[in-house]
Amino acid sequence: VAPLPPVATGVQHTLPQLHYALNVASRCVPQRIDLPAGYNISGCSAWGHLPVPAGVDWTVAGPAGLSEDSRPVIDCGASGGVMFEVTAGGSLVLENIRLQRATVGAEVTAATGLRVSGIGAELALANVTVTGFSSAASSALQLYSGMGGAMMVVNGGRVLAENCVFSRNTAADVGGMAALVGLGSVLELANCEVTGNSALGGGGGGVAVFSPDGRVATRDGCLFANNMAPAGTGGAVLVDSGATNARVSLASTRIVDNVAGIIGGGLGVFAADAARVEIGSGSLVLDNRAQVGGGVGVVESRYAVPKAPGFASSALARATASSVANASVVFLPGSILAGNHASYGGGFFACGAAVDAQQASLAAPTPVASIGGGYAFVCRLSDGSAPAIPTWVIDPVSGAPSCTAGGYGPQLATPPATLEVVD
Repeated sequence: VAPLPPVATGVQHTLPQLHYALNVASRCVPQRIDLPAGYNISGCSAWGHLPVPAGVDWTVAGPAGLSEDSRPVIDCGASGGVMFEVTAGGSLVLENIRLQRATVGAEVTAATGLRVSGIGAELALANVTVTGFSSAASSALQLYSGMGGAMMVVNGGRVLAENCVFSRNTAADVGGMAALVGLGSVLELANCEVTGNSALGGGGGGVAVFSPDGRVATRDGCLFANNMAPAGTGGAVLVDSGATNARVSLASTRIVDNVAGIIGGGLGVFAADAARVEIGSGSLVLDNRAQVGGGVGVVESRYAVPKAPGFASSALARATASSVANASVVFLPGSILAGNHASYGGGFFACGAAVDAQQASLAAPTPVASIGGGYAFVCRLSDGSAPAIPTWVIDPVSGAPSCTAGGYGPQLATPPATLEVVD
């Protein structure tokens, strides 16, 4: 066990002091710092992340069995700053603690509160609450500026979280809770809550996946709820066109009450080459909202997204291809689709990419579109014609549900193709 350095009575330890204690301890054996219940570590780094170097195995833990409010806390406070970067070959375990109010640092890579970077870099979180982080102040001169409100997983880094809460974190651009960038980055969540996070730019109110060969896996009752991408795509999860061969697997996961200002209230997916999103058994996509595609929006990789909410369907770009080889989003047996709301496409929006809902179970309430396409809305082809059905939206084997549209197409609709004036 690595002891914290002595401080005067009544003086709180700072995070750099905690890091120093671990850093000067022997690297021949794992090192651990145990924090007492309710203990407060303050004073994060204003310059750059505190590195977890290659070859170390560090643990910072509070007592097991405490309520969330009784756990020790690492709180950057009003002045913000950044916490740890786990570098290639390093390992950091955080258990039974709270992490609060990290922002950004001055260093070029310090664009979010936590960073896990490189092959073999691993951050494991157990019974941890991460709240109030923000990358809103990141500079355009920083690497991956605005990506990841709480954390960034880079170039093969790996984050494993169990029984954790990620809430009220904000990204200046994408990934309110986390962004995955660089080749082969991994995020695994088990029984975690991702709630009330925001991405203020391109989207992914909860998680944004930009990583080629990246992996996101959720299981054991995870919840994505009340996340927002007010000016972007993917209220809960965004998969970018650069995430070639990425896999997102959502098992026993509820995606509920998320909002996107443009496309995909629950999930927004740009159909990157060989990328695939699977909504697995026990998962629920319910009551999400967007301008287009309340539940899921899936579009071709180079799709030009409208620049601001509130557009008419005529502003939607047309597809460059009339058919696709494989669906980018697949509902597996035991998955459930219910509710979801949009101006166009209450359940789905598809354009040059496909969503396969054959194995989805449909439940009340049914999807609602305030204007067109209660169940699904699809864009037009480049020549102005409508795609053949079911090219882009493959209905459940039980058939599409009876849905509601305030204007036209209670089941399926496209943008208007012609205008006819009748005397």
